[in-house]
Amino acid sequence: MKKTLILLAGLLAAAALHAQKIPNNVRERLDPIQTVVTITEAEKMQLIEAISEFQTRTAEARRAGDKAEAGRIDKRYRAQLAEILGAERYAAVERAERAARELRLAEKRRTSASKSVARRLDPILRAVTATDAERVQLIEAIREFQTRTAEARRAGDKAEAVRIDKRYRARLAEILGAERYDVVRKAEKAAREQQR
Repeated sequence: MKKTLILLAGLLAAAALHAQKIPNNVRERLDPIQTVVTITEAEKMQLIEAISEFQTRTAEARRAGDKAEAGRIDKRYRAQLAEILGAERYAAVERAERAARELRLAEKRRTSASKSVARRLDPILRAVTATDAERVQLIEAIREFQTRTAEARRAGDKAEAVRIDKRYRARLAEILGAERYDVVRKAEKAAREQQR
């Protein structure tokens, strides 16, 4: 009987937490995390608590005008996220946040990401339309391609650079789908011929 009552109380508490409305400011931080990685209900509750605490403490530090304290709060929050999600899922969230931040900045400046990323991203976006999520994935793929290609060139490994290029093109096809990727390839080919 006692175990049944404890179980019932636990279920009622869980239902109350589940039914609890998540504030919009917390949802704005939680939703992007949920789109990048899958989380359990327990992790979701931990994230809601961590995000709420982070936002409250950051607001207090900003009101006090203490930028250093706000930075320390941010570091603690990110450490908490890494602890809740684990290193691999946290790294995926960080990459997606960075790409989304670059995309927002790019939209503000009406350019895309950094100049080196823009040189590859802009022709793709002129050839086909892409959703915001696809743009973020494209930025990530381009950045990874450029980083790995630079490393291979520094090492003098031309064969590795070719393999990296093939993986990059396969990733583009995966993000855009075969039909749109073919359009991009044809546009690249036409641009090369026009330069000659």
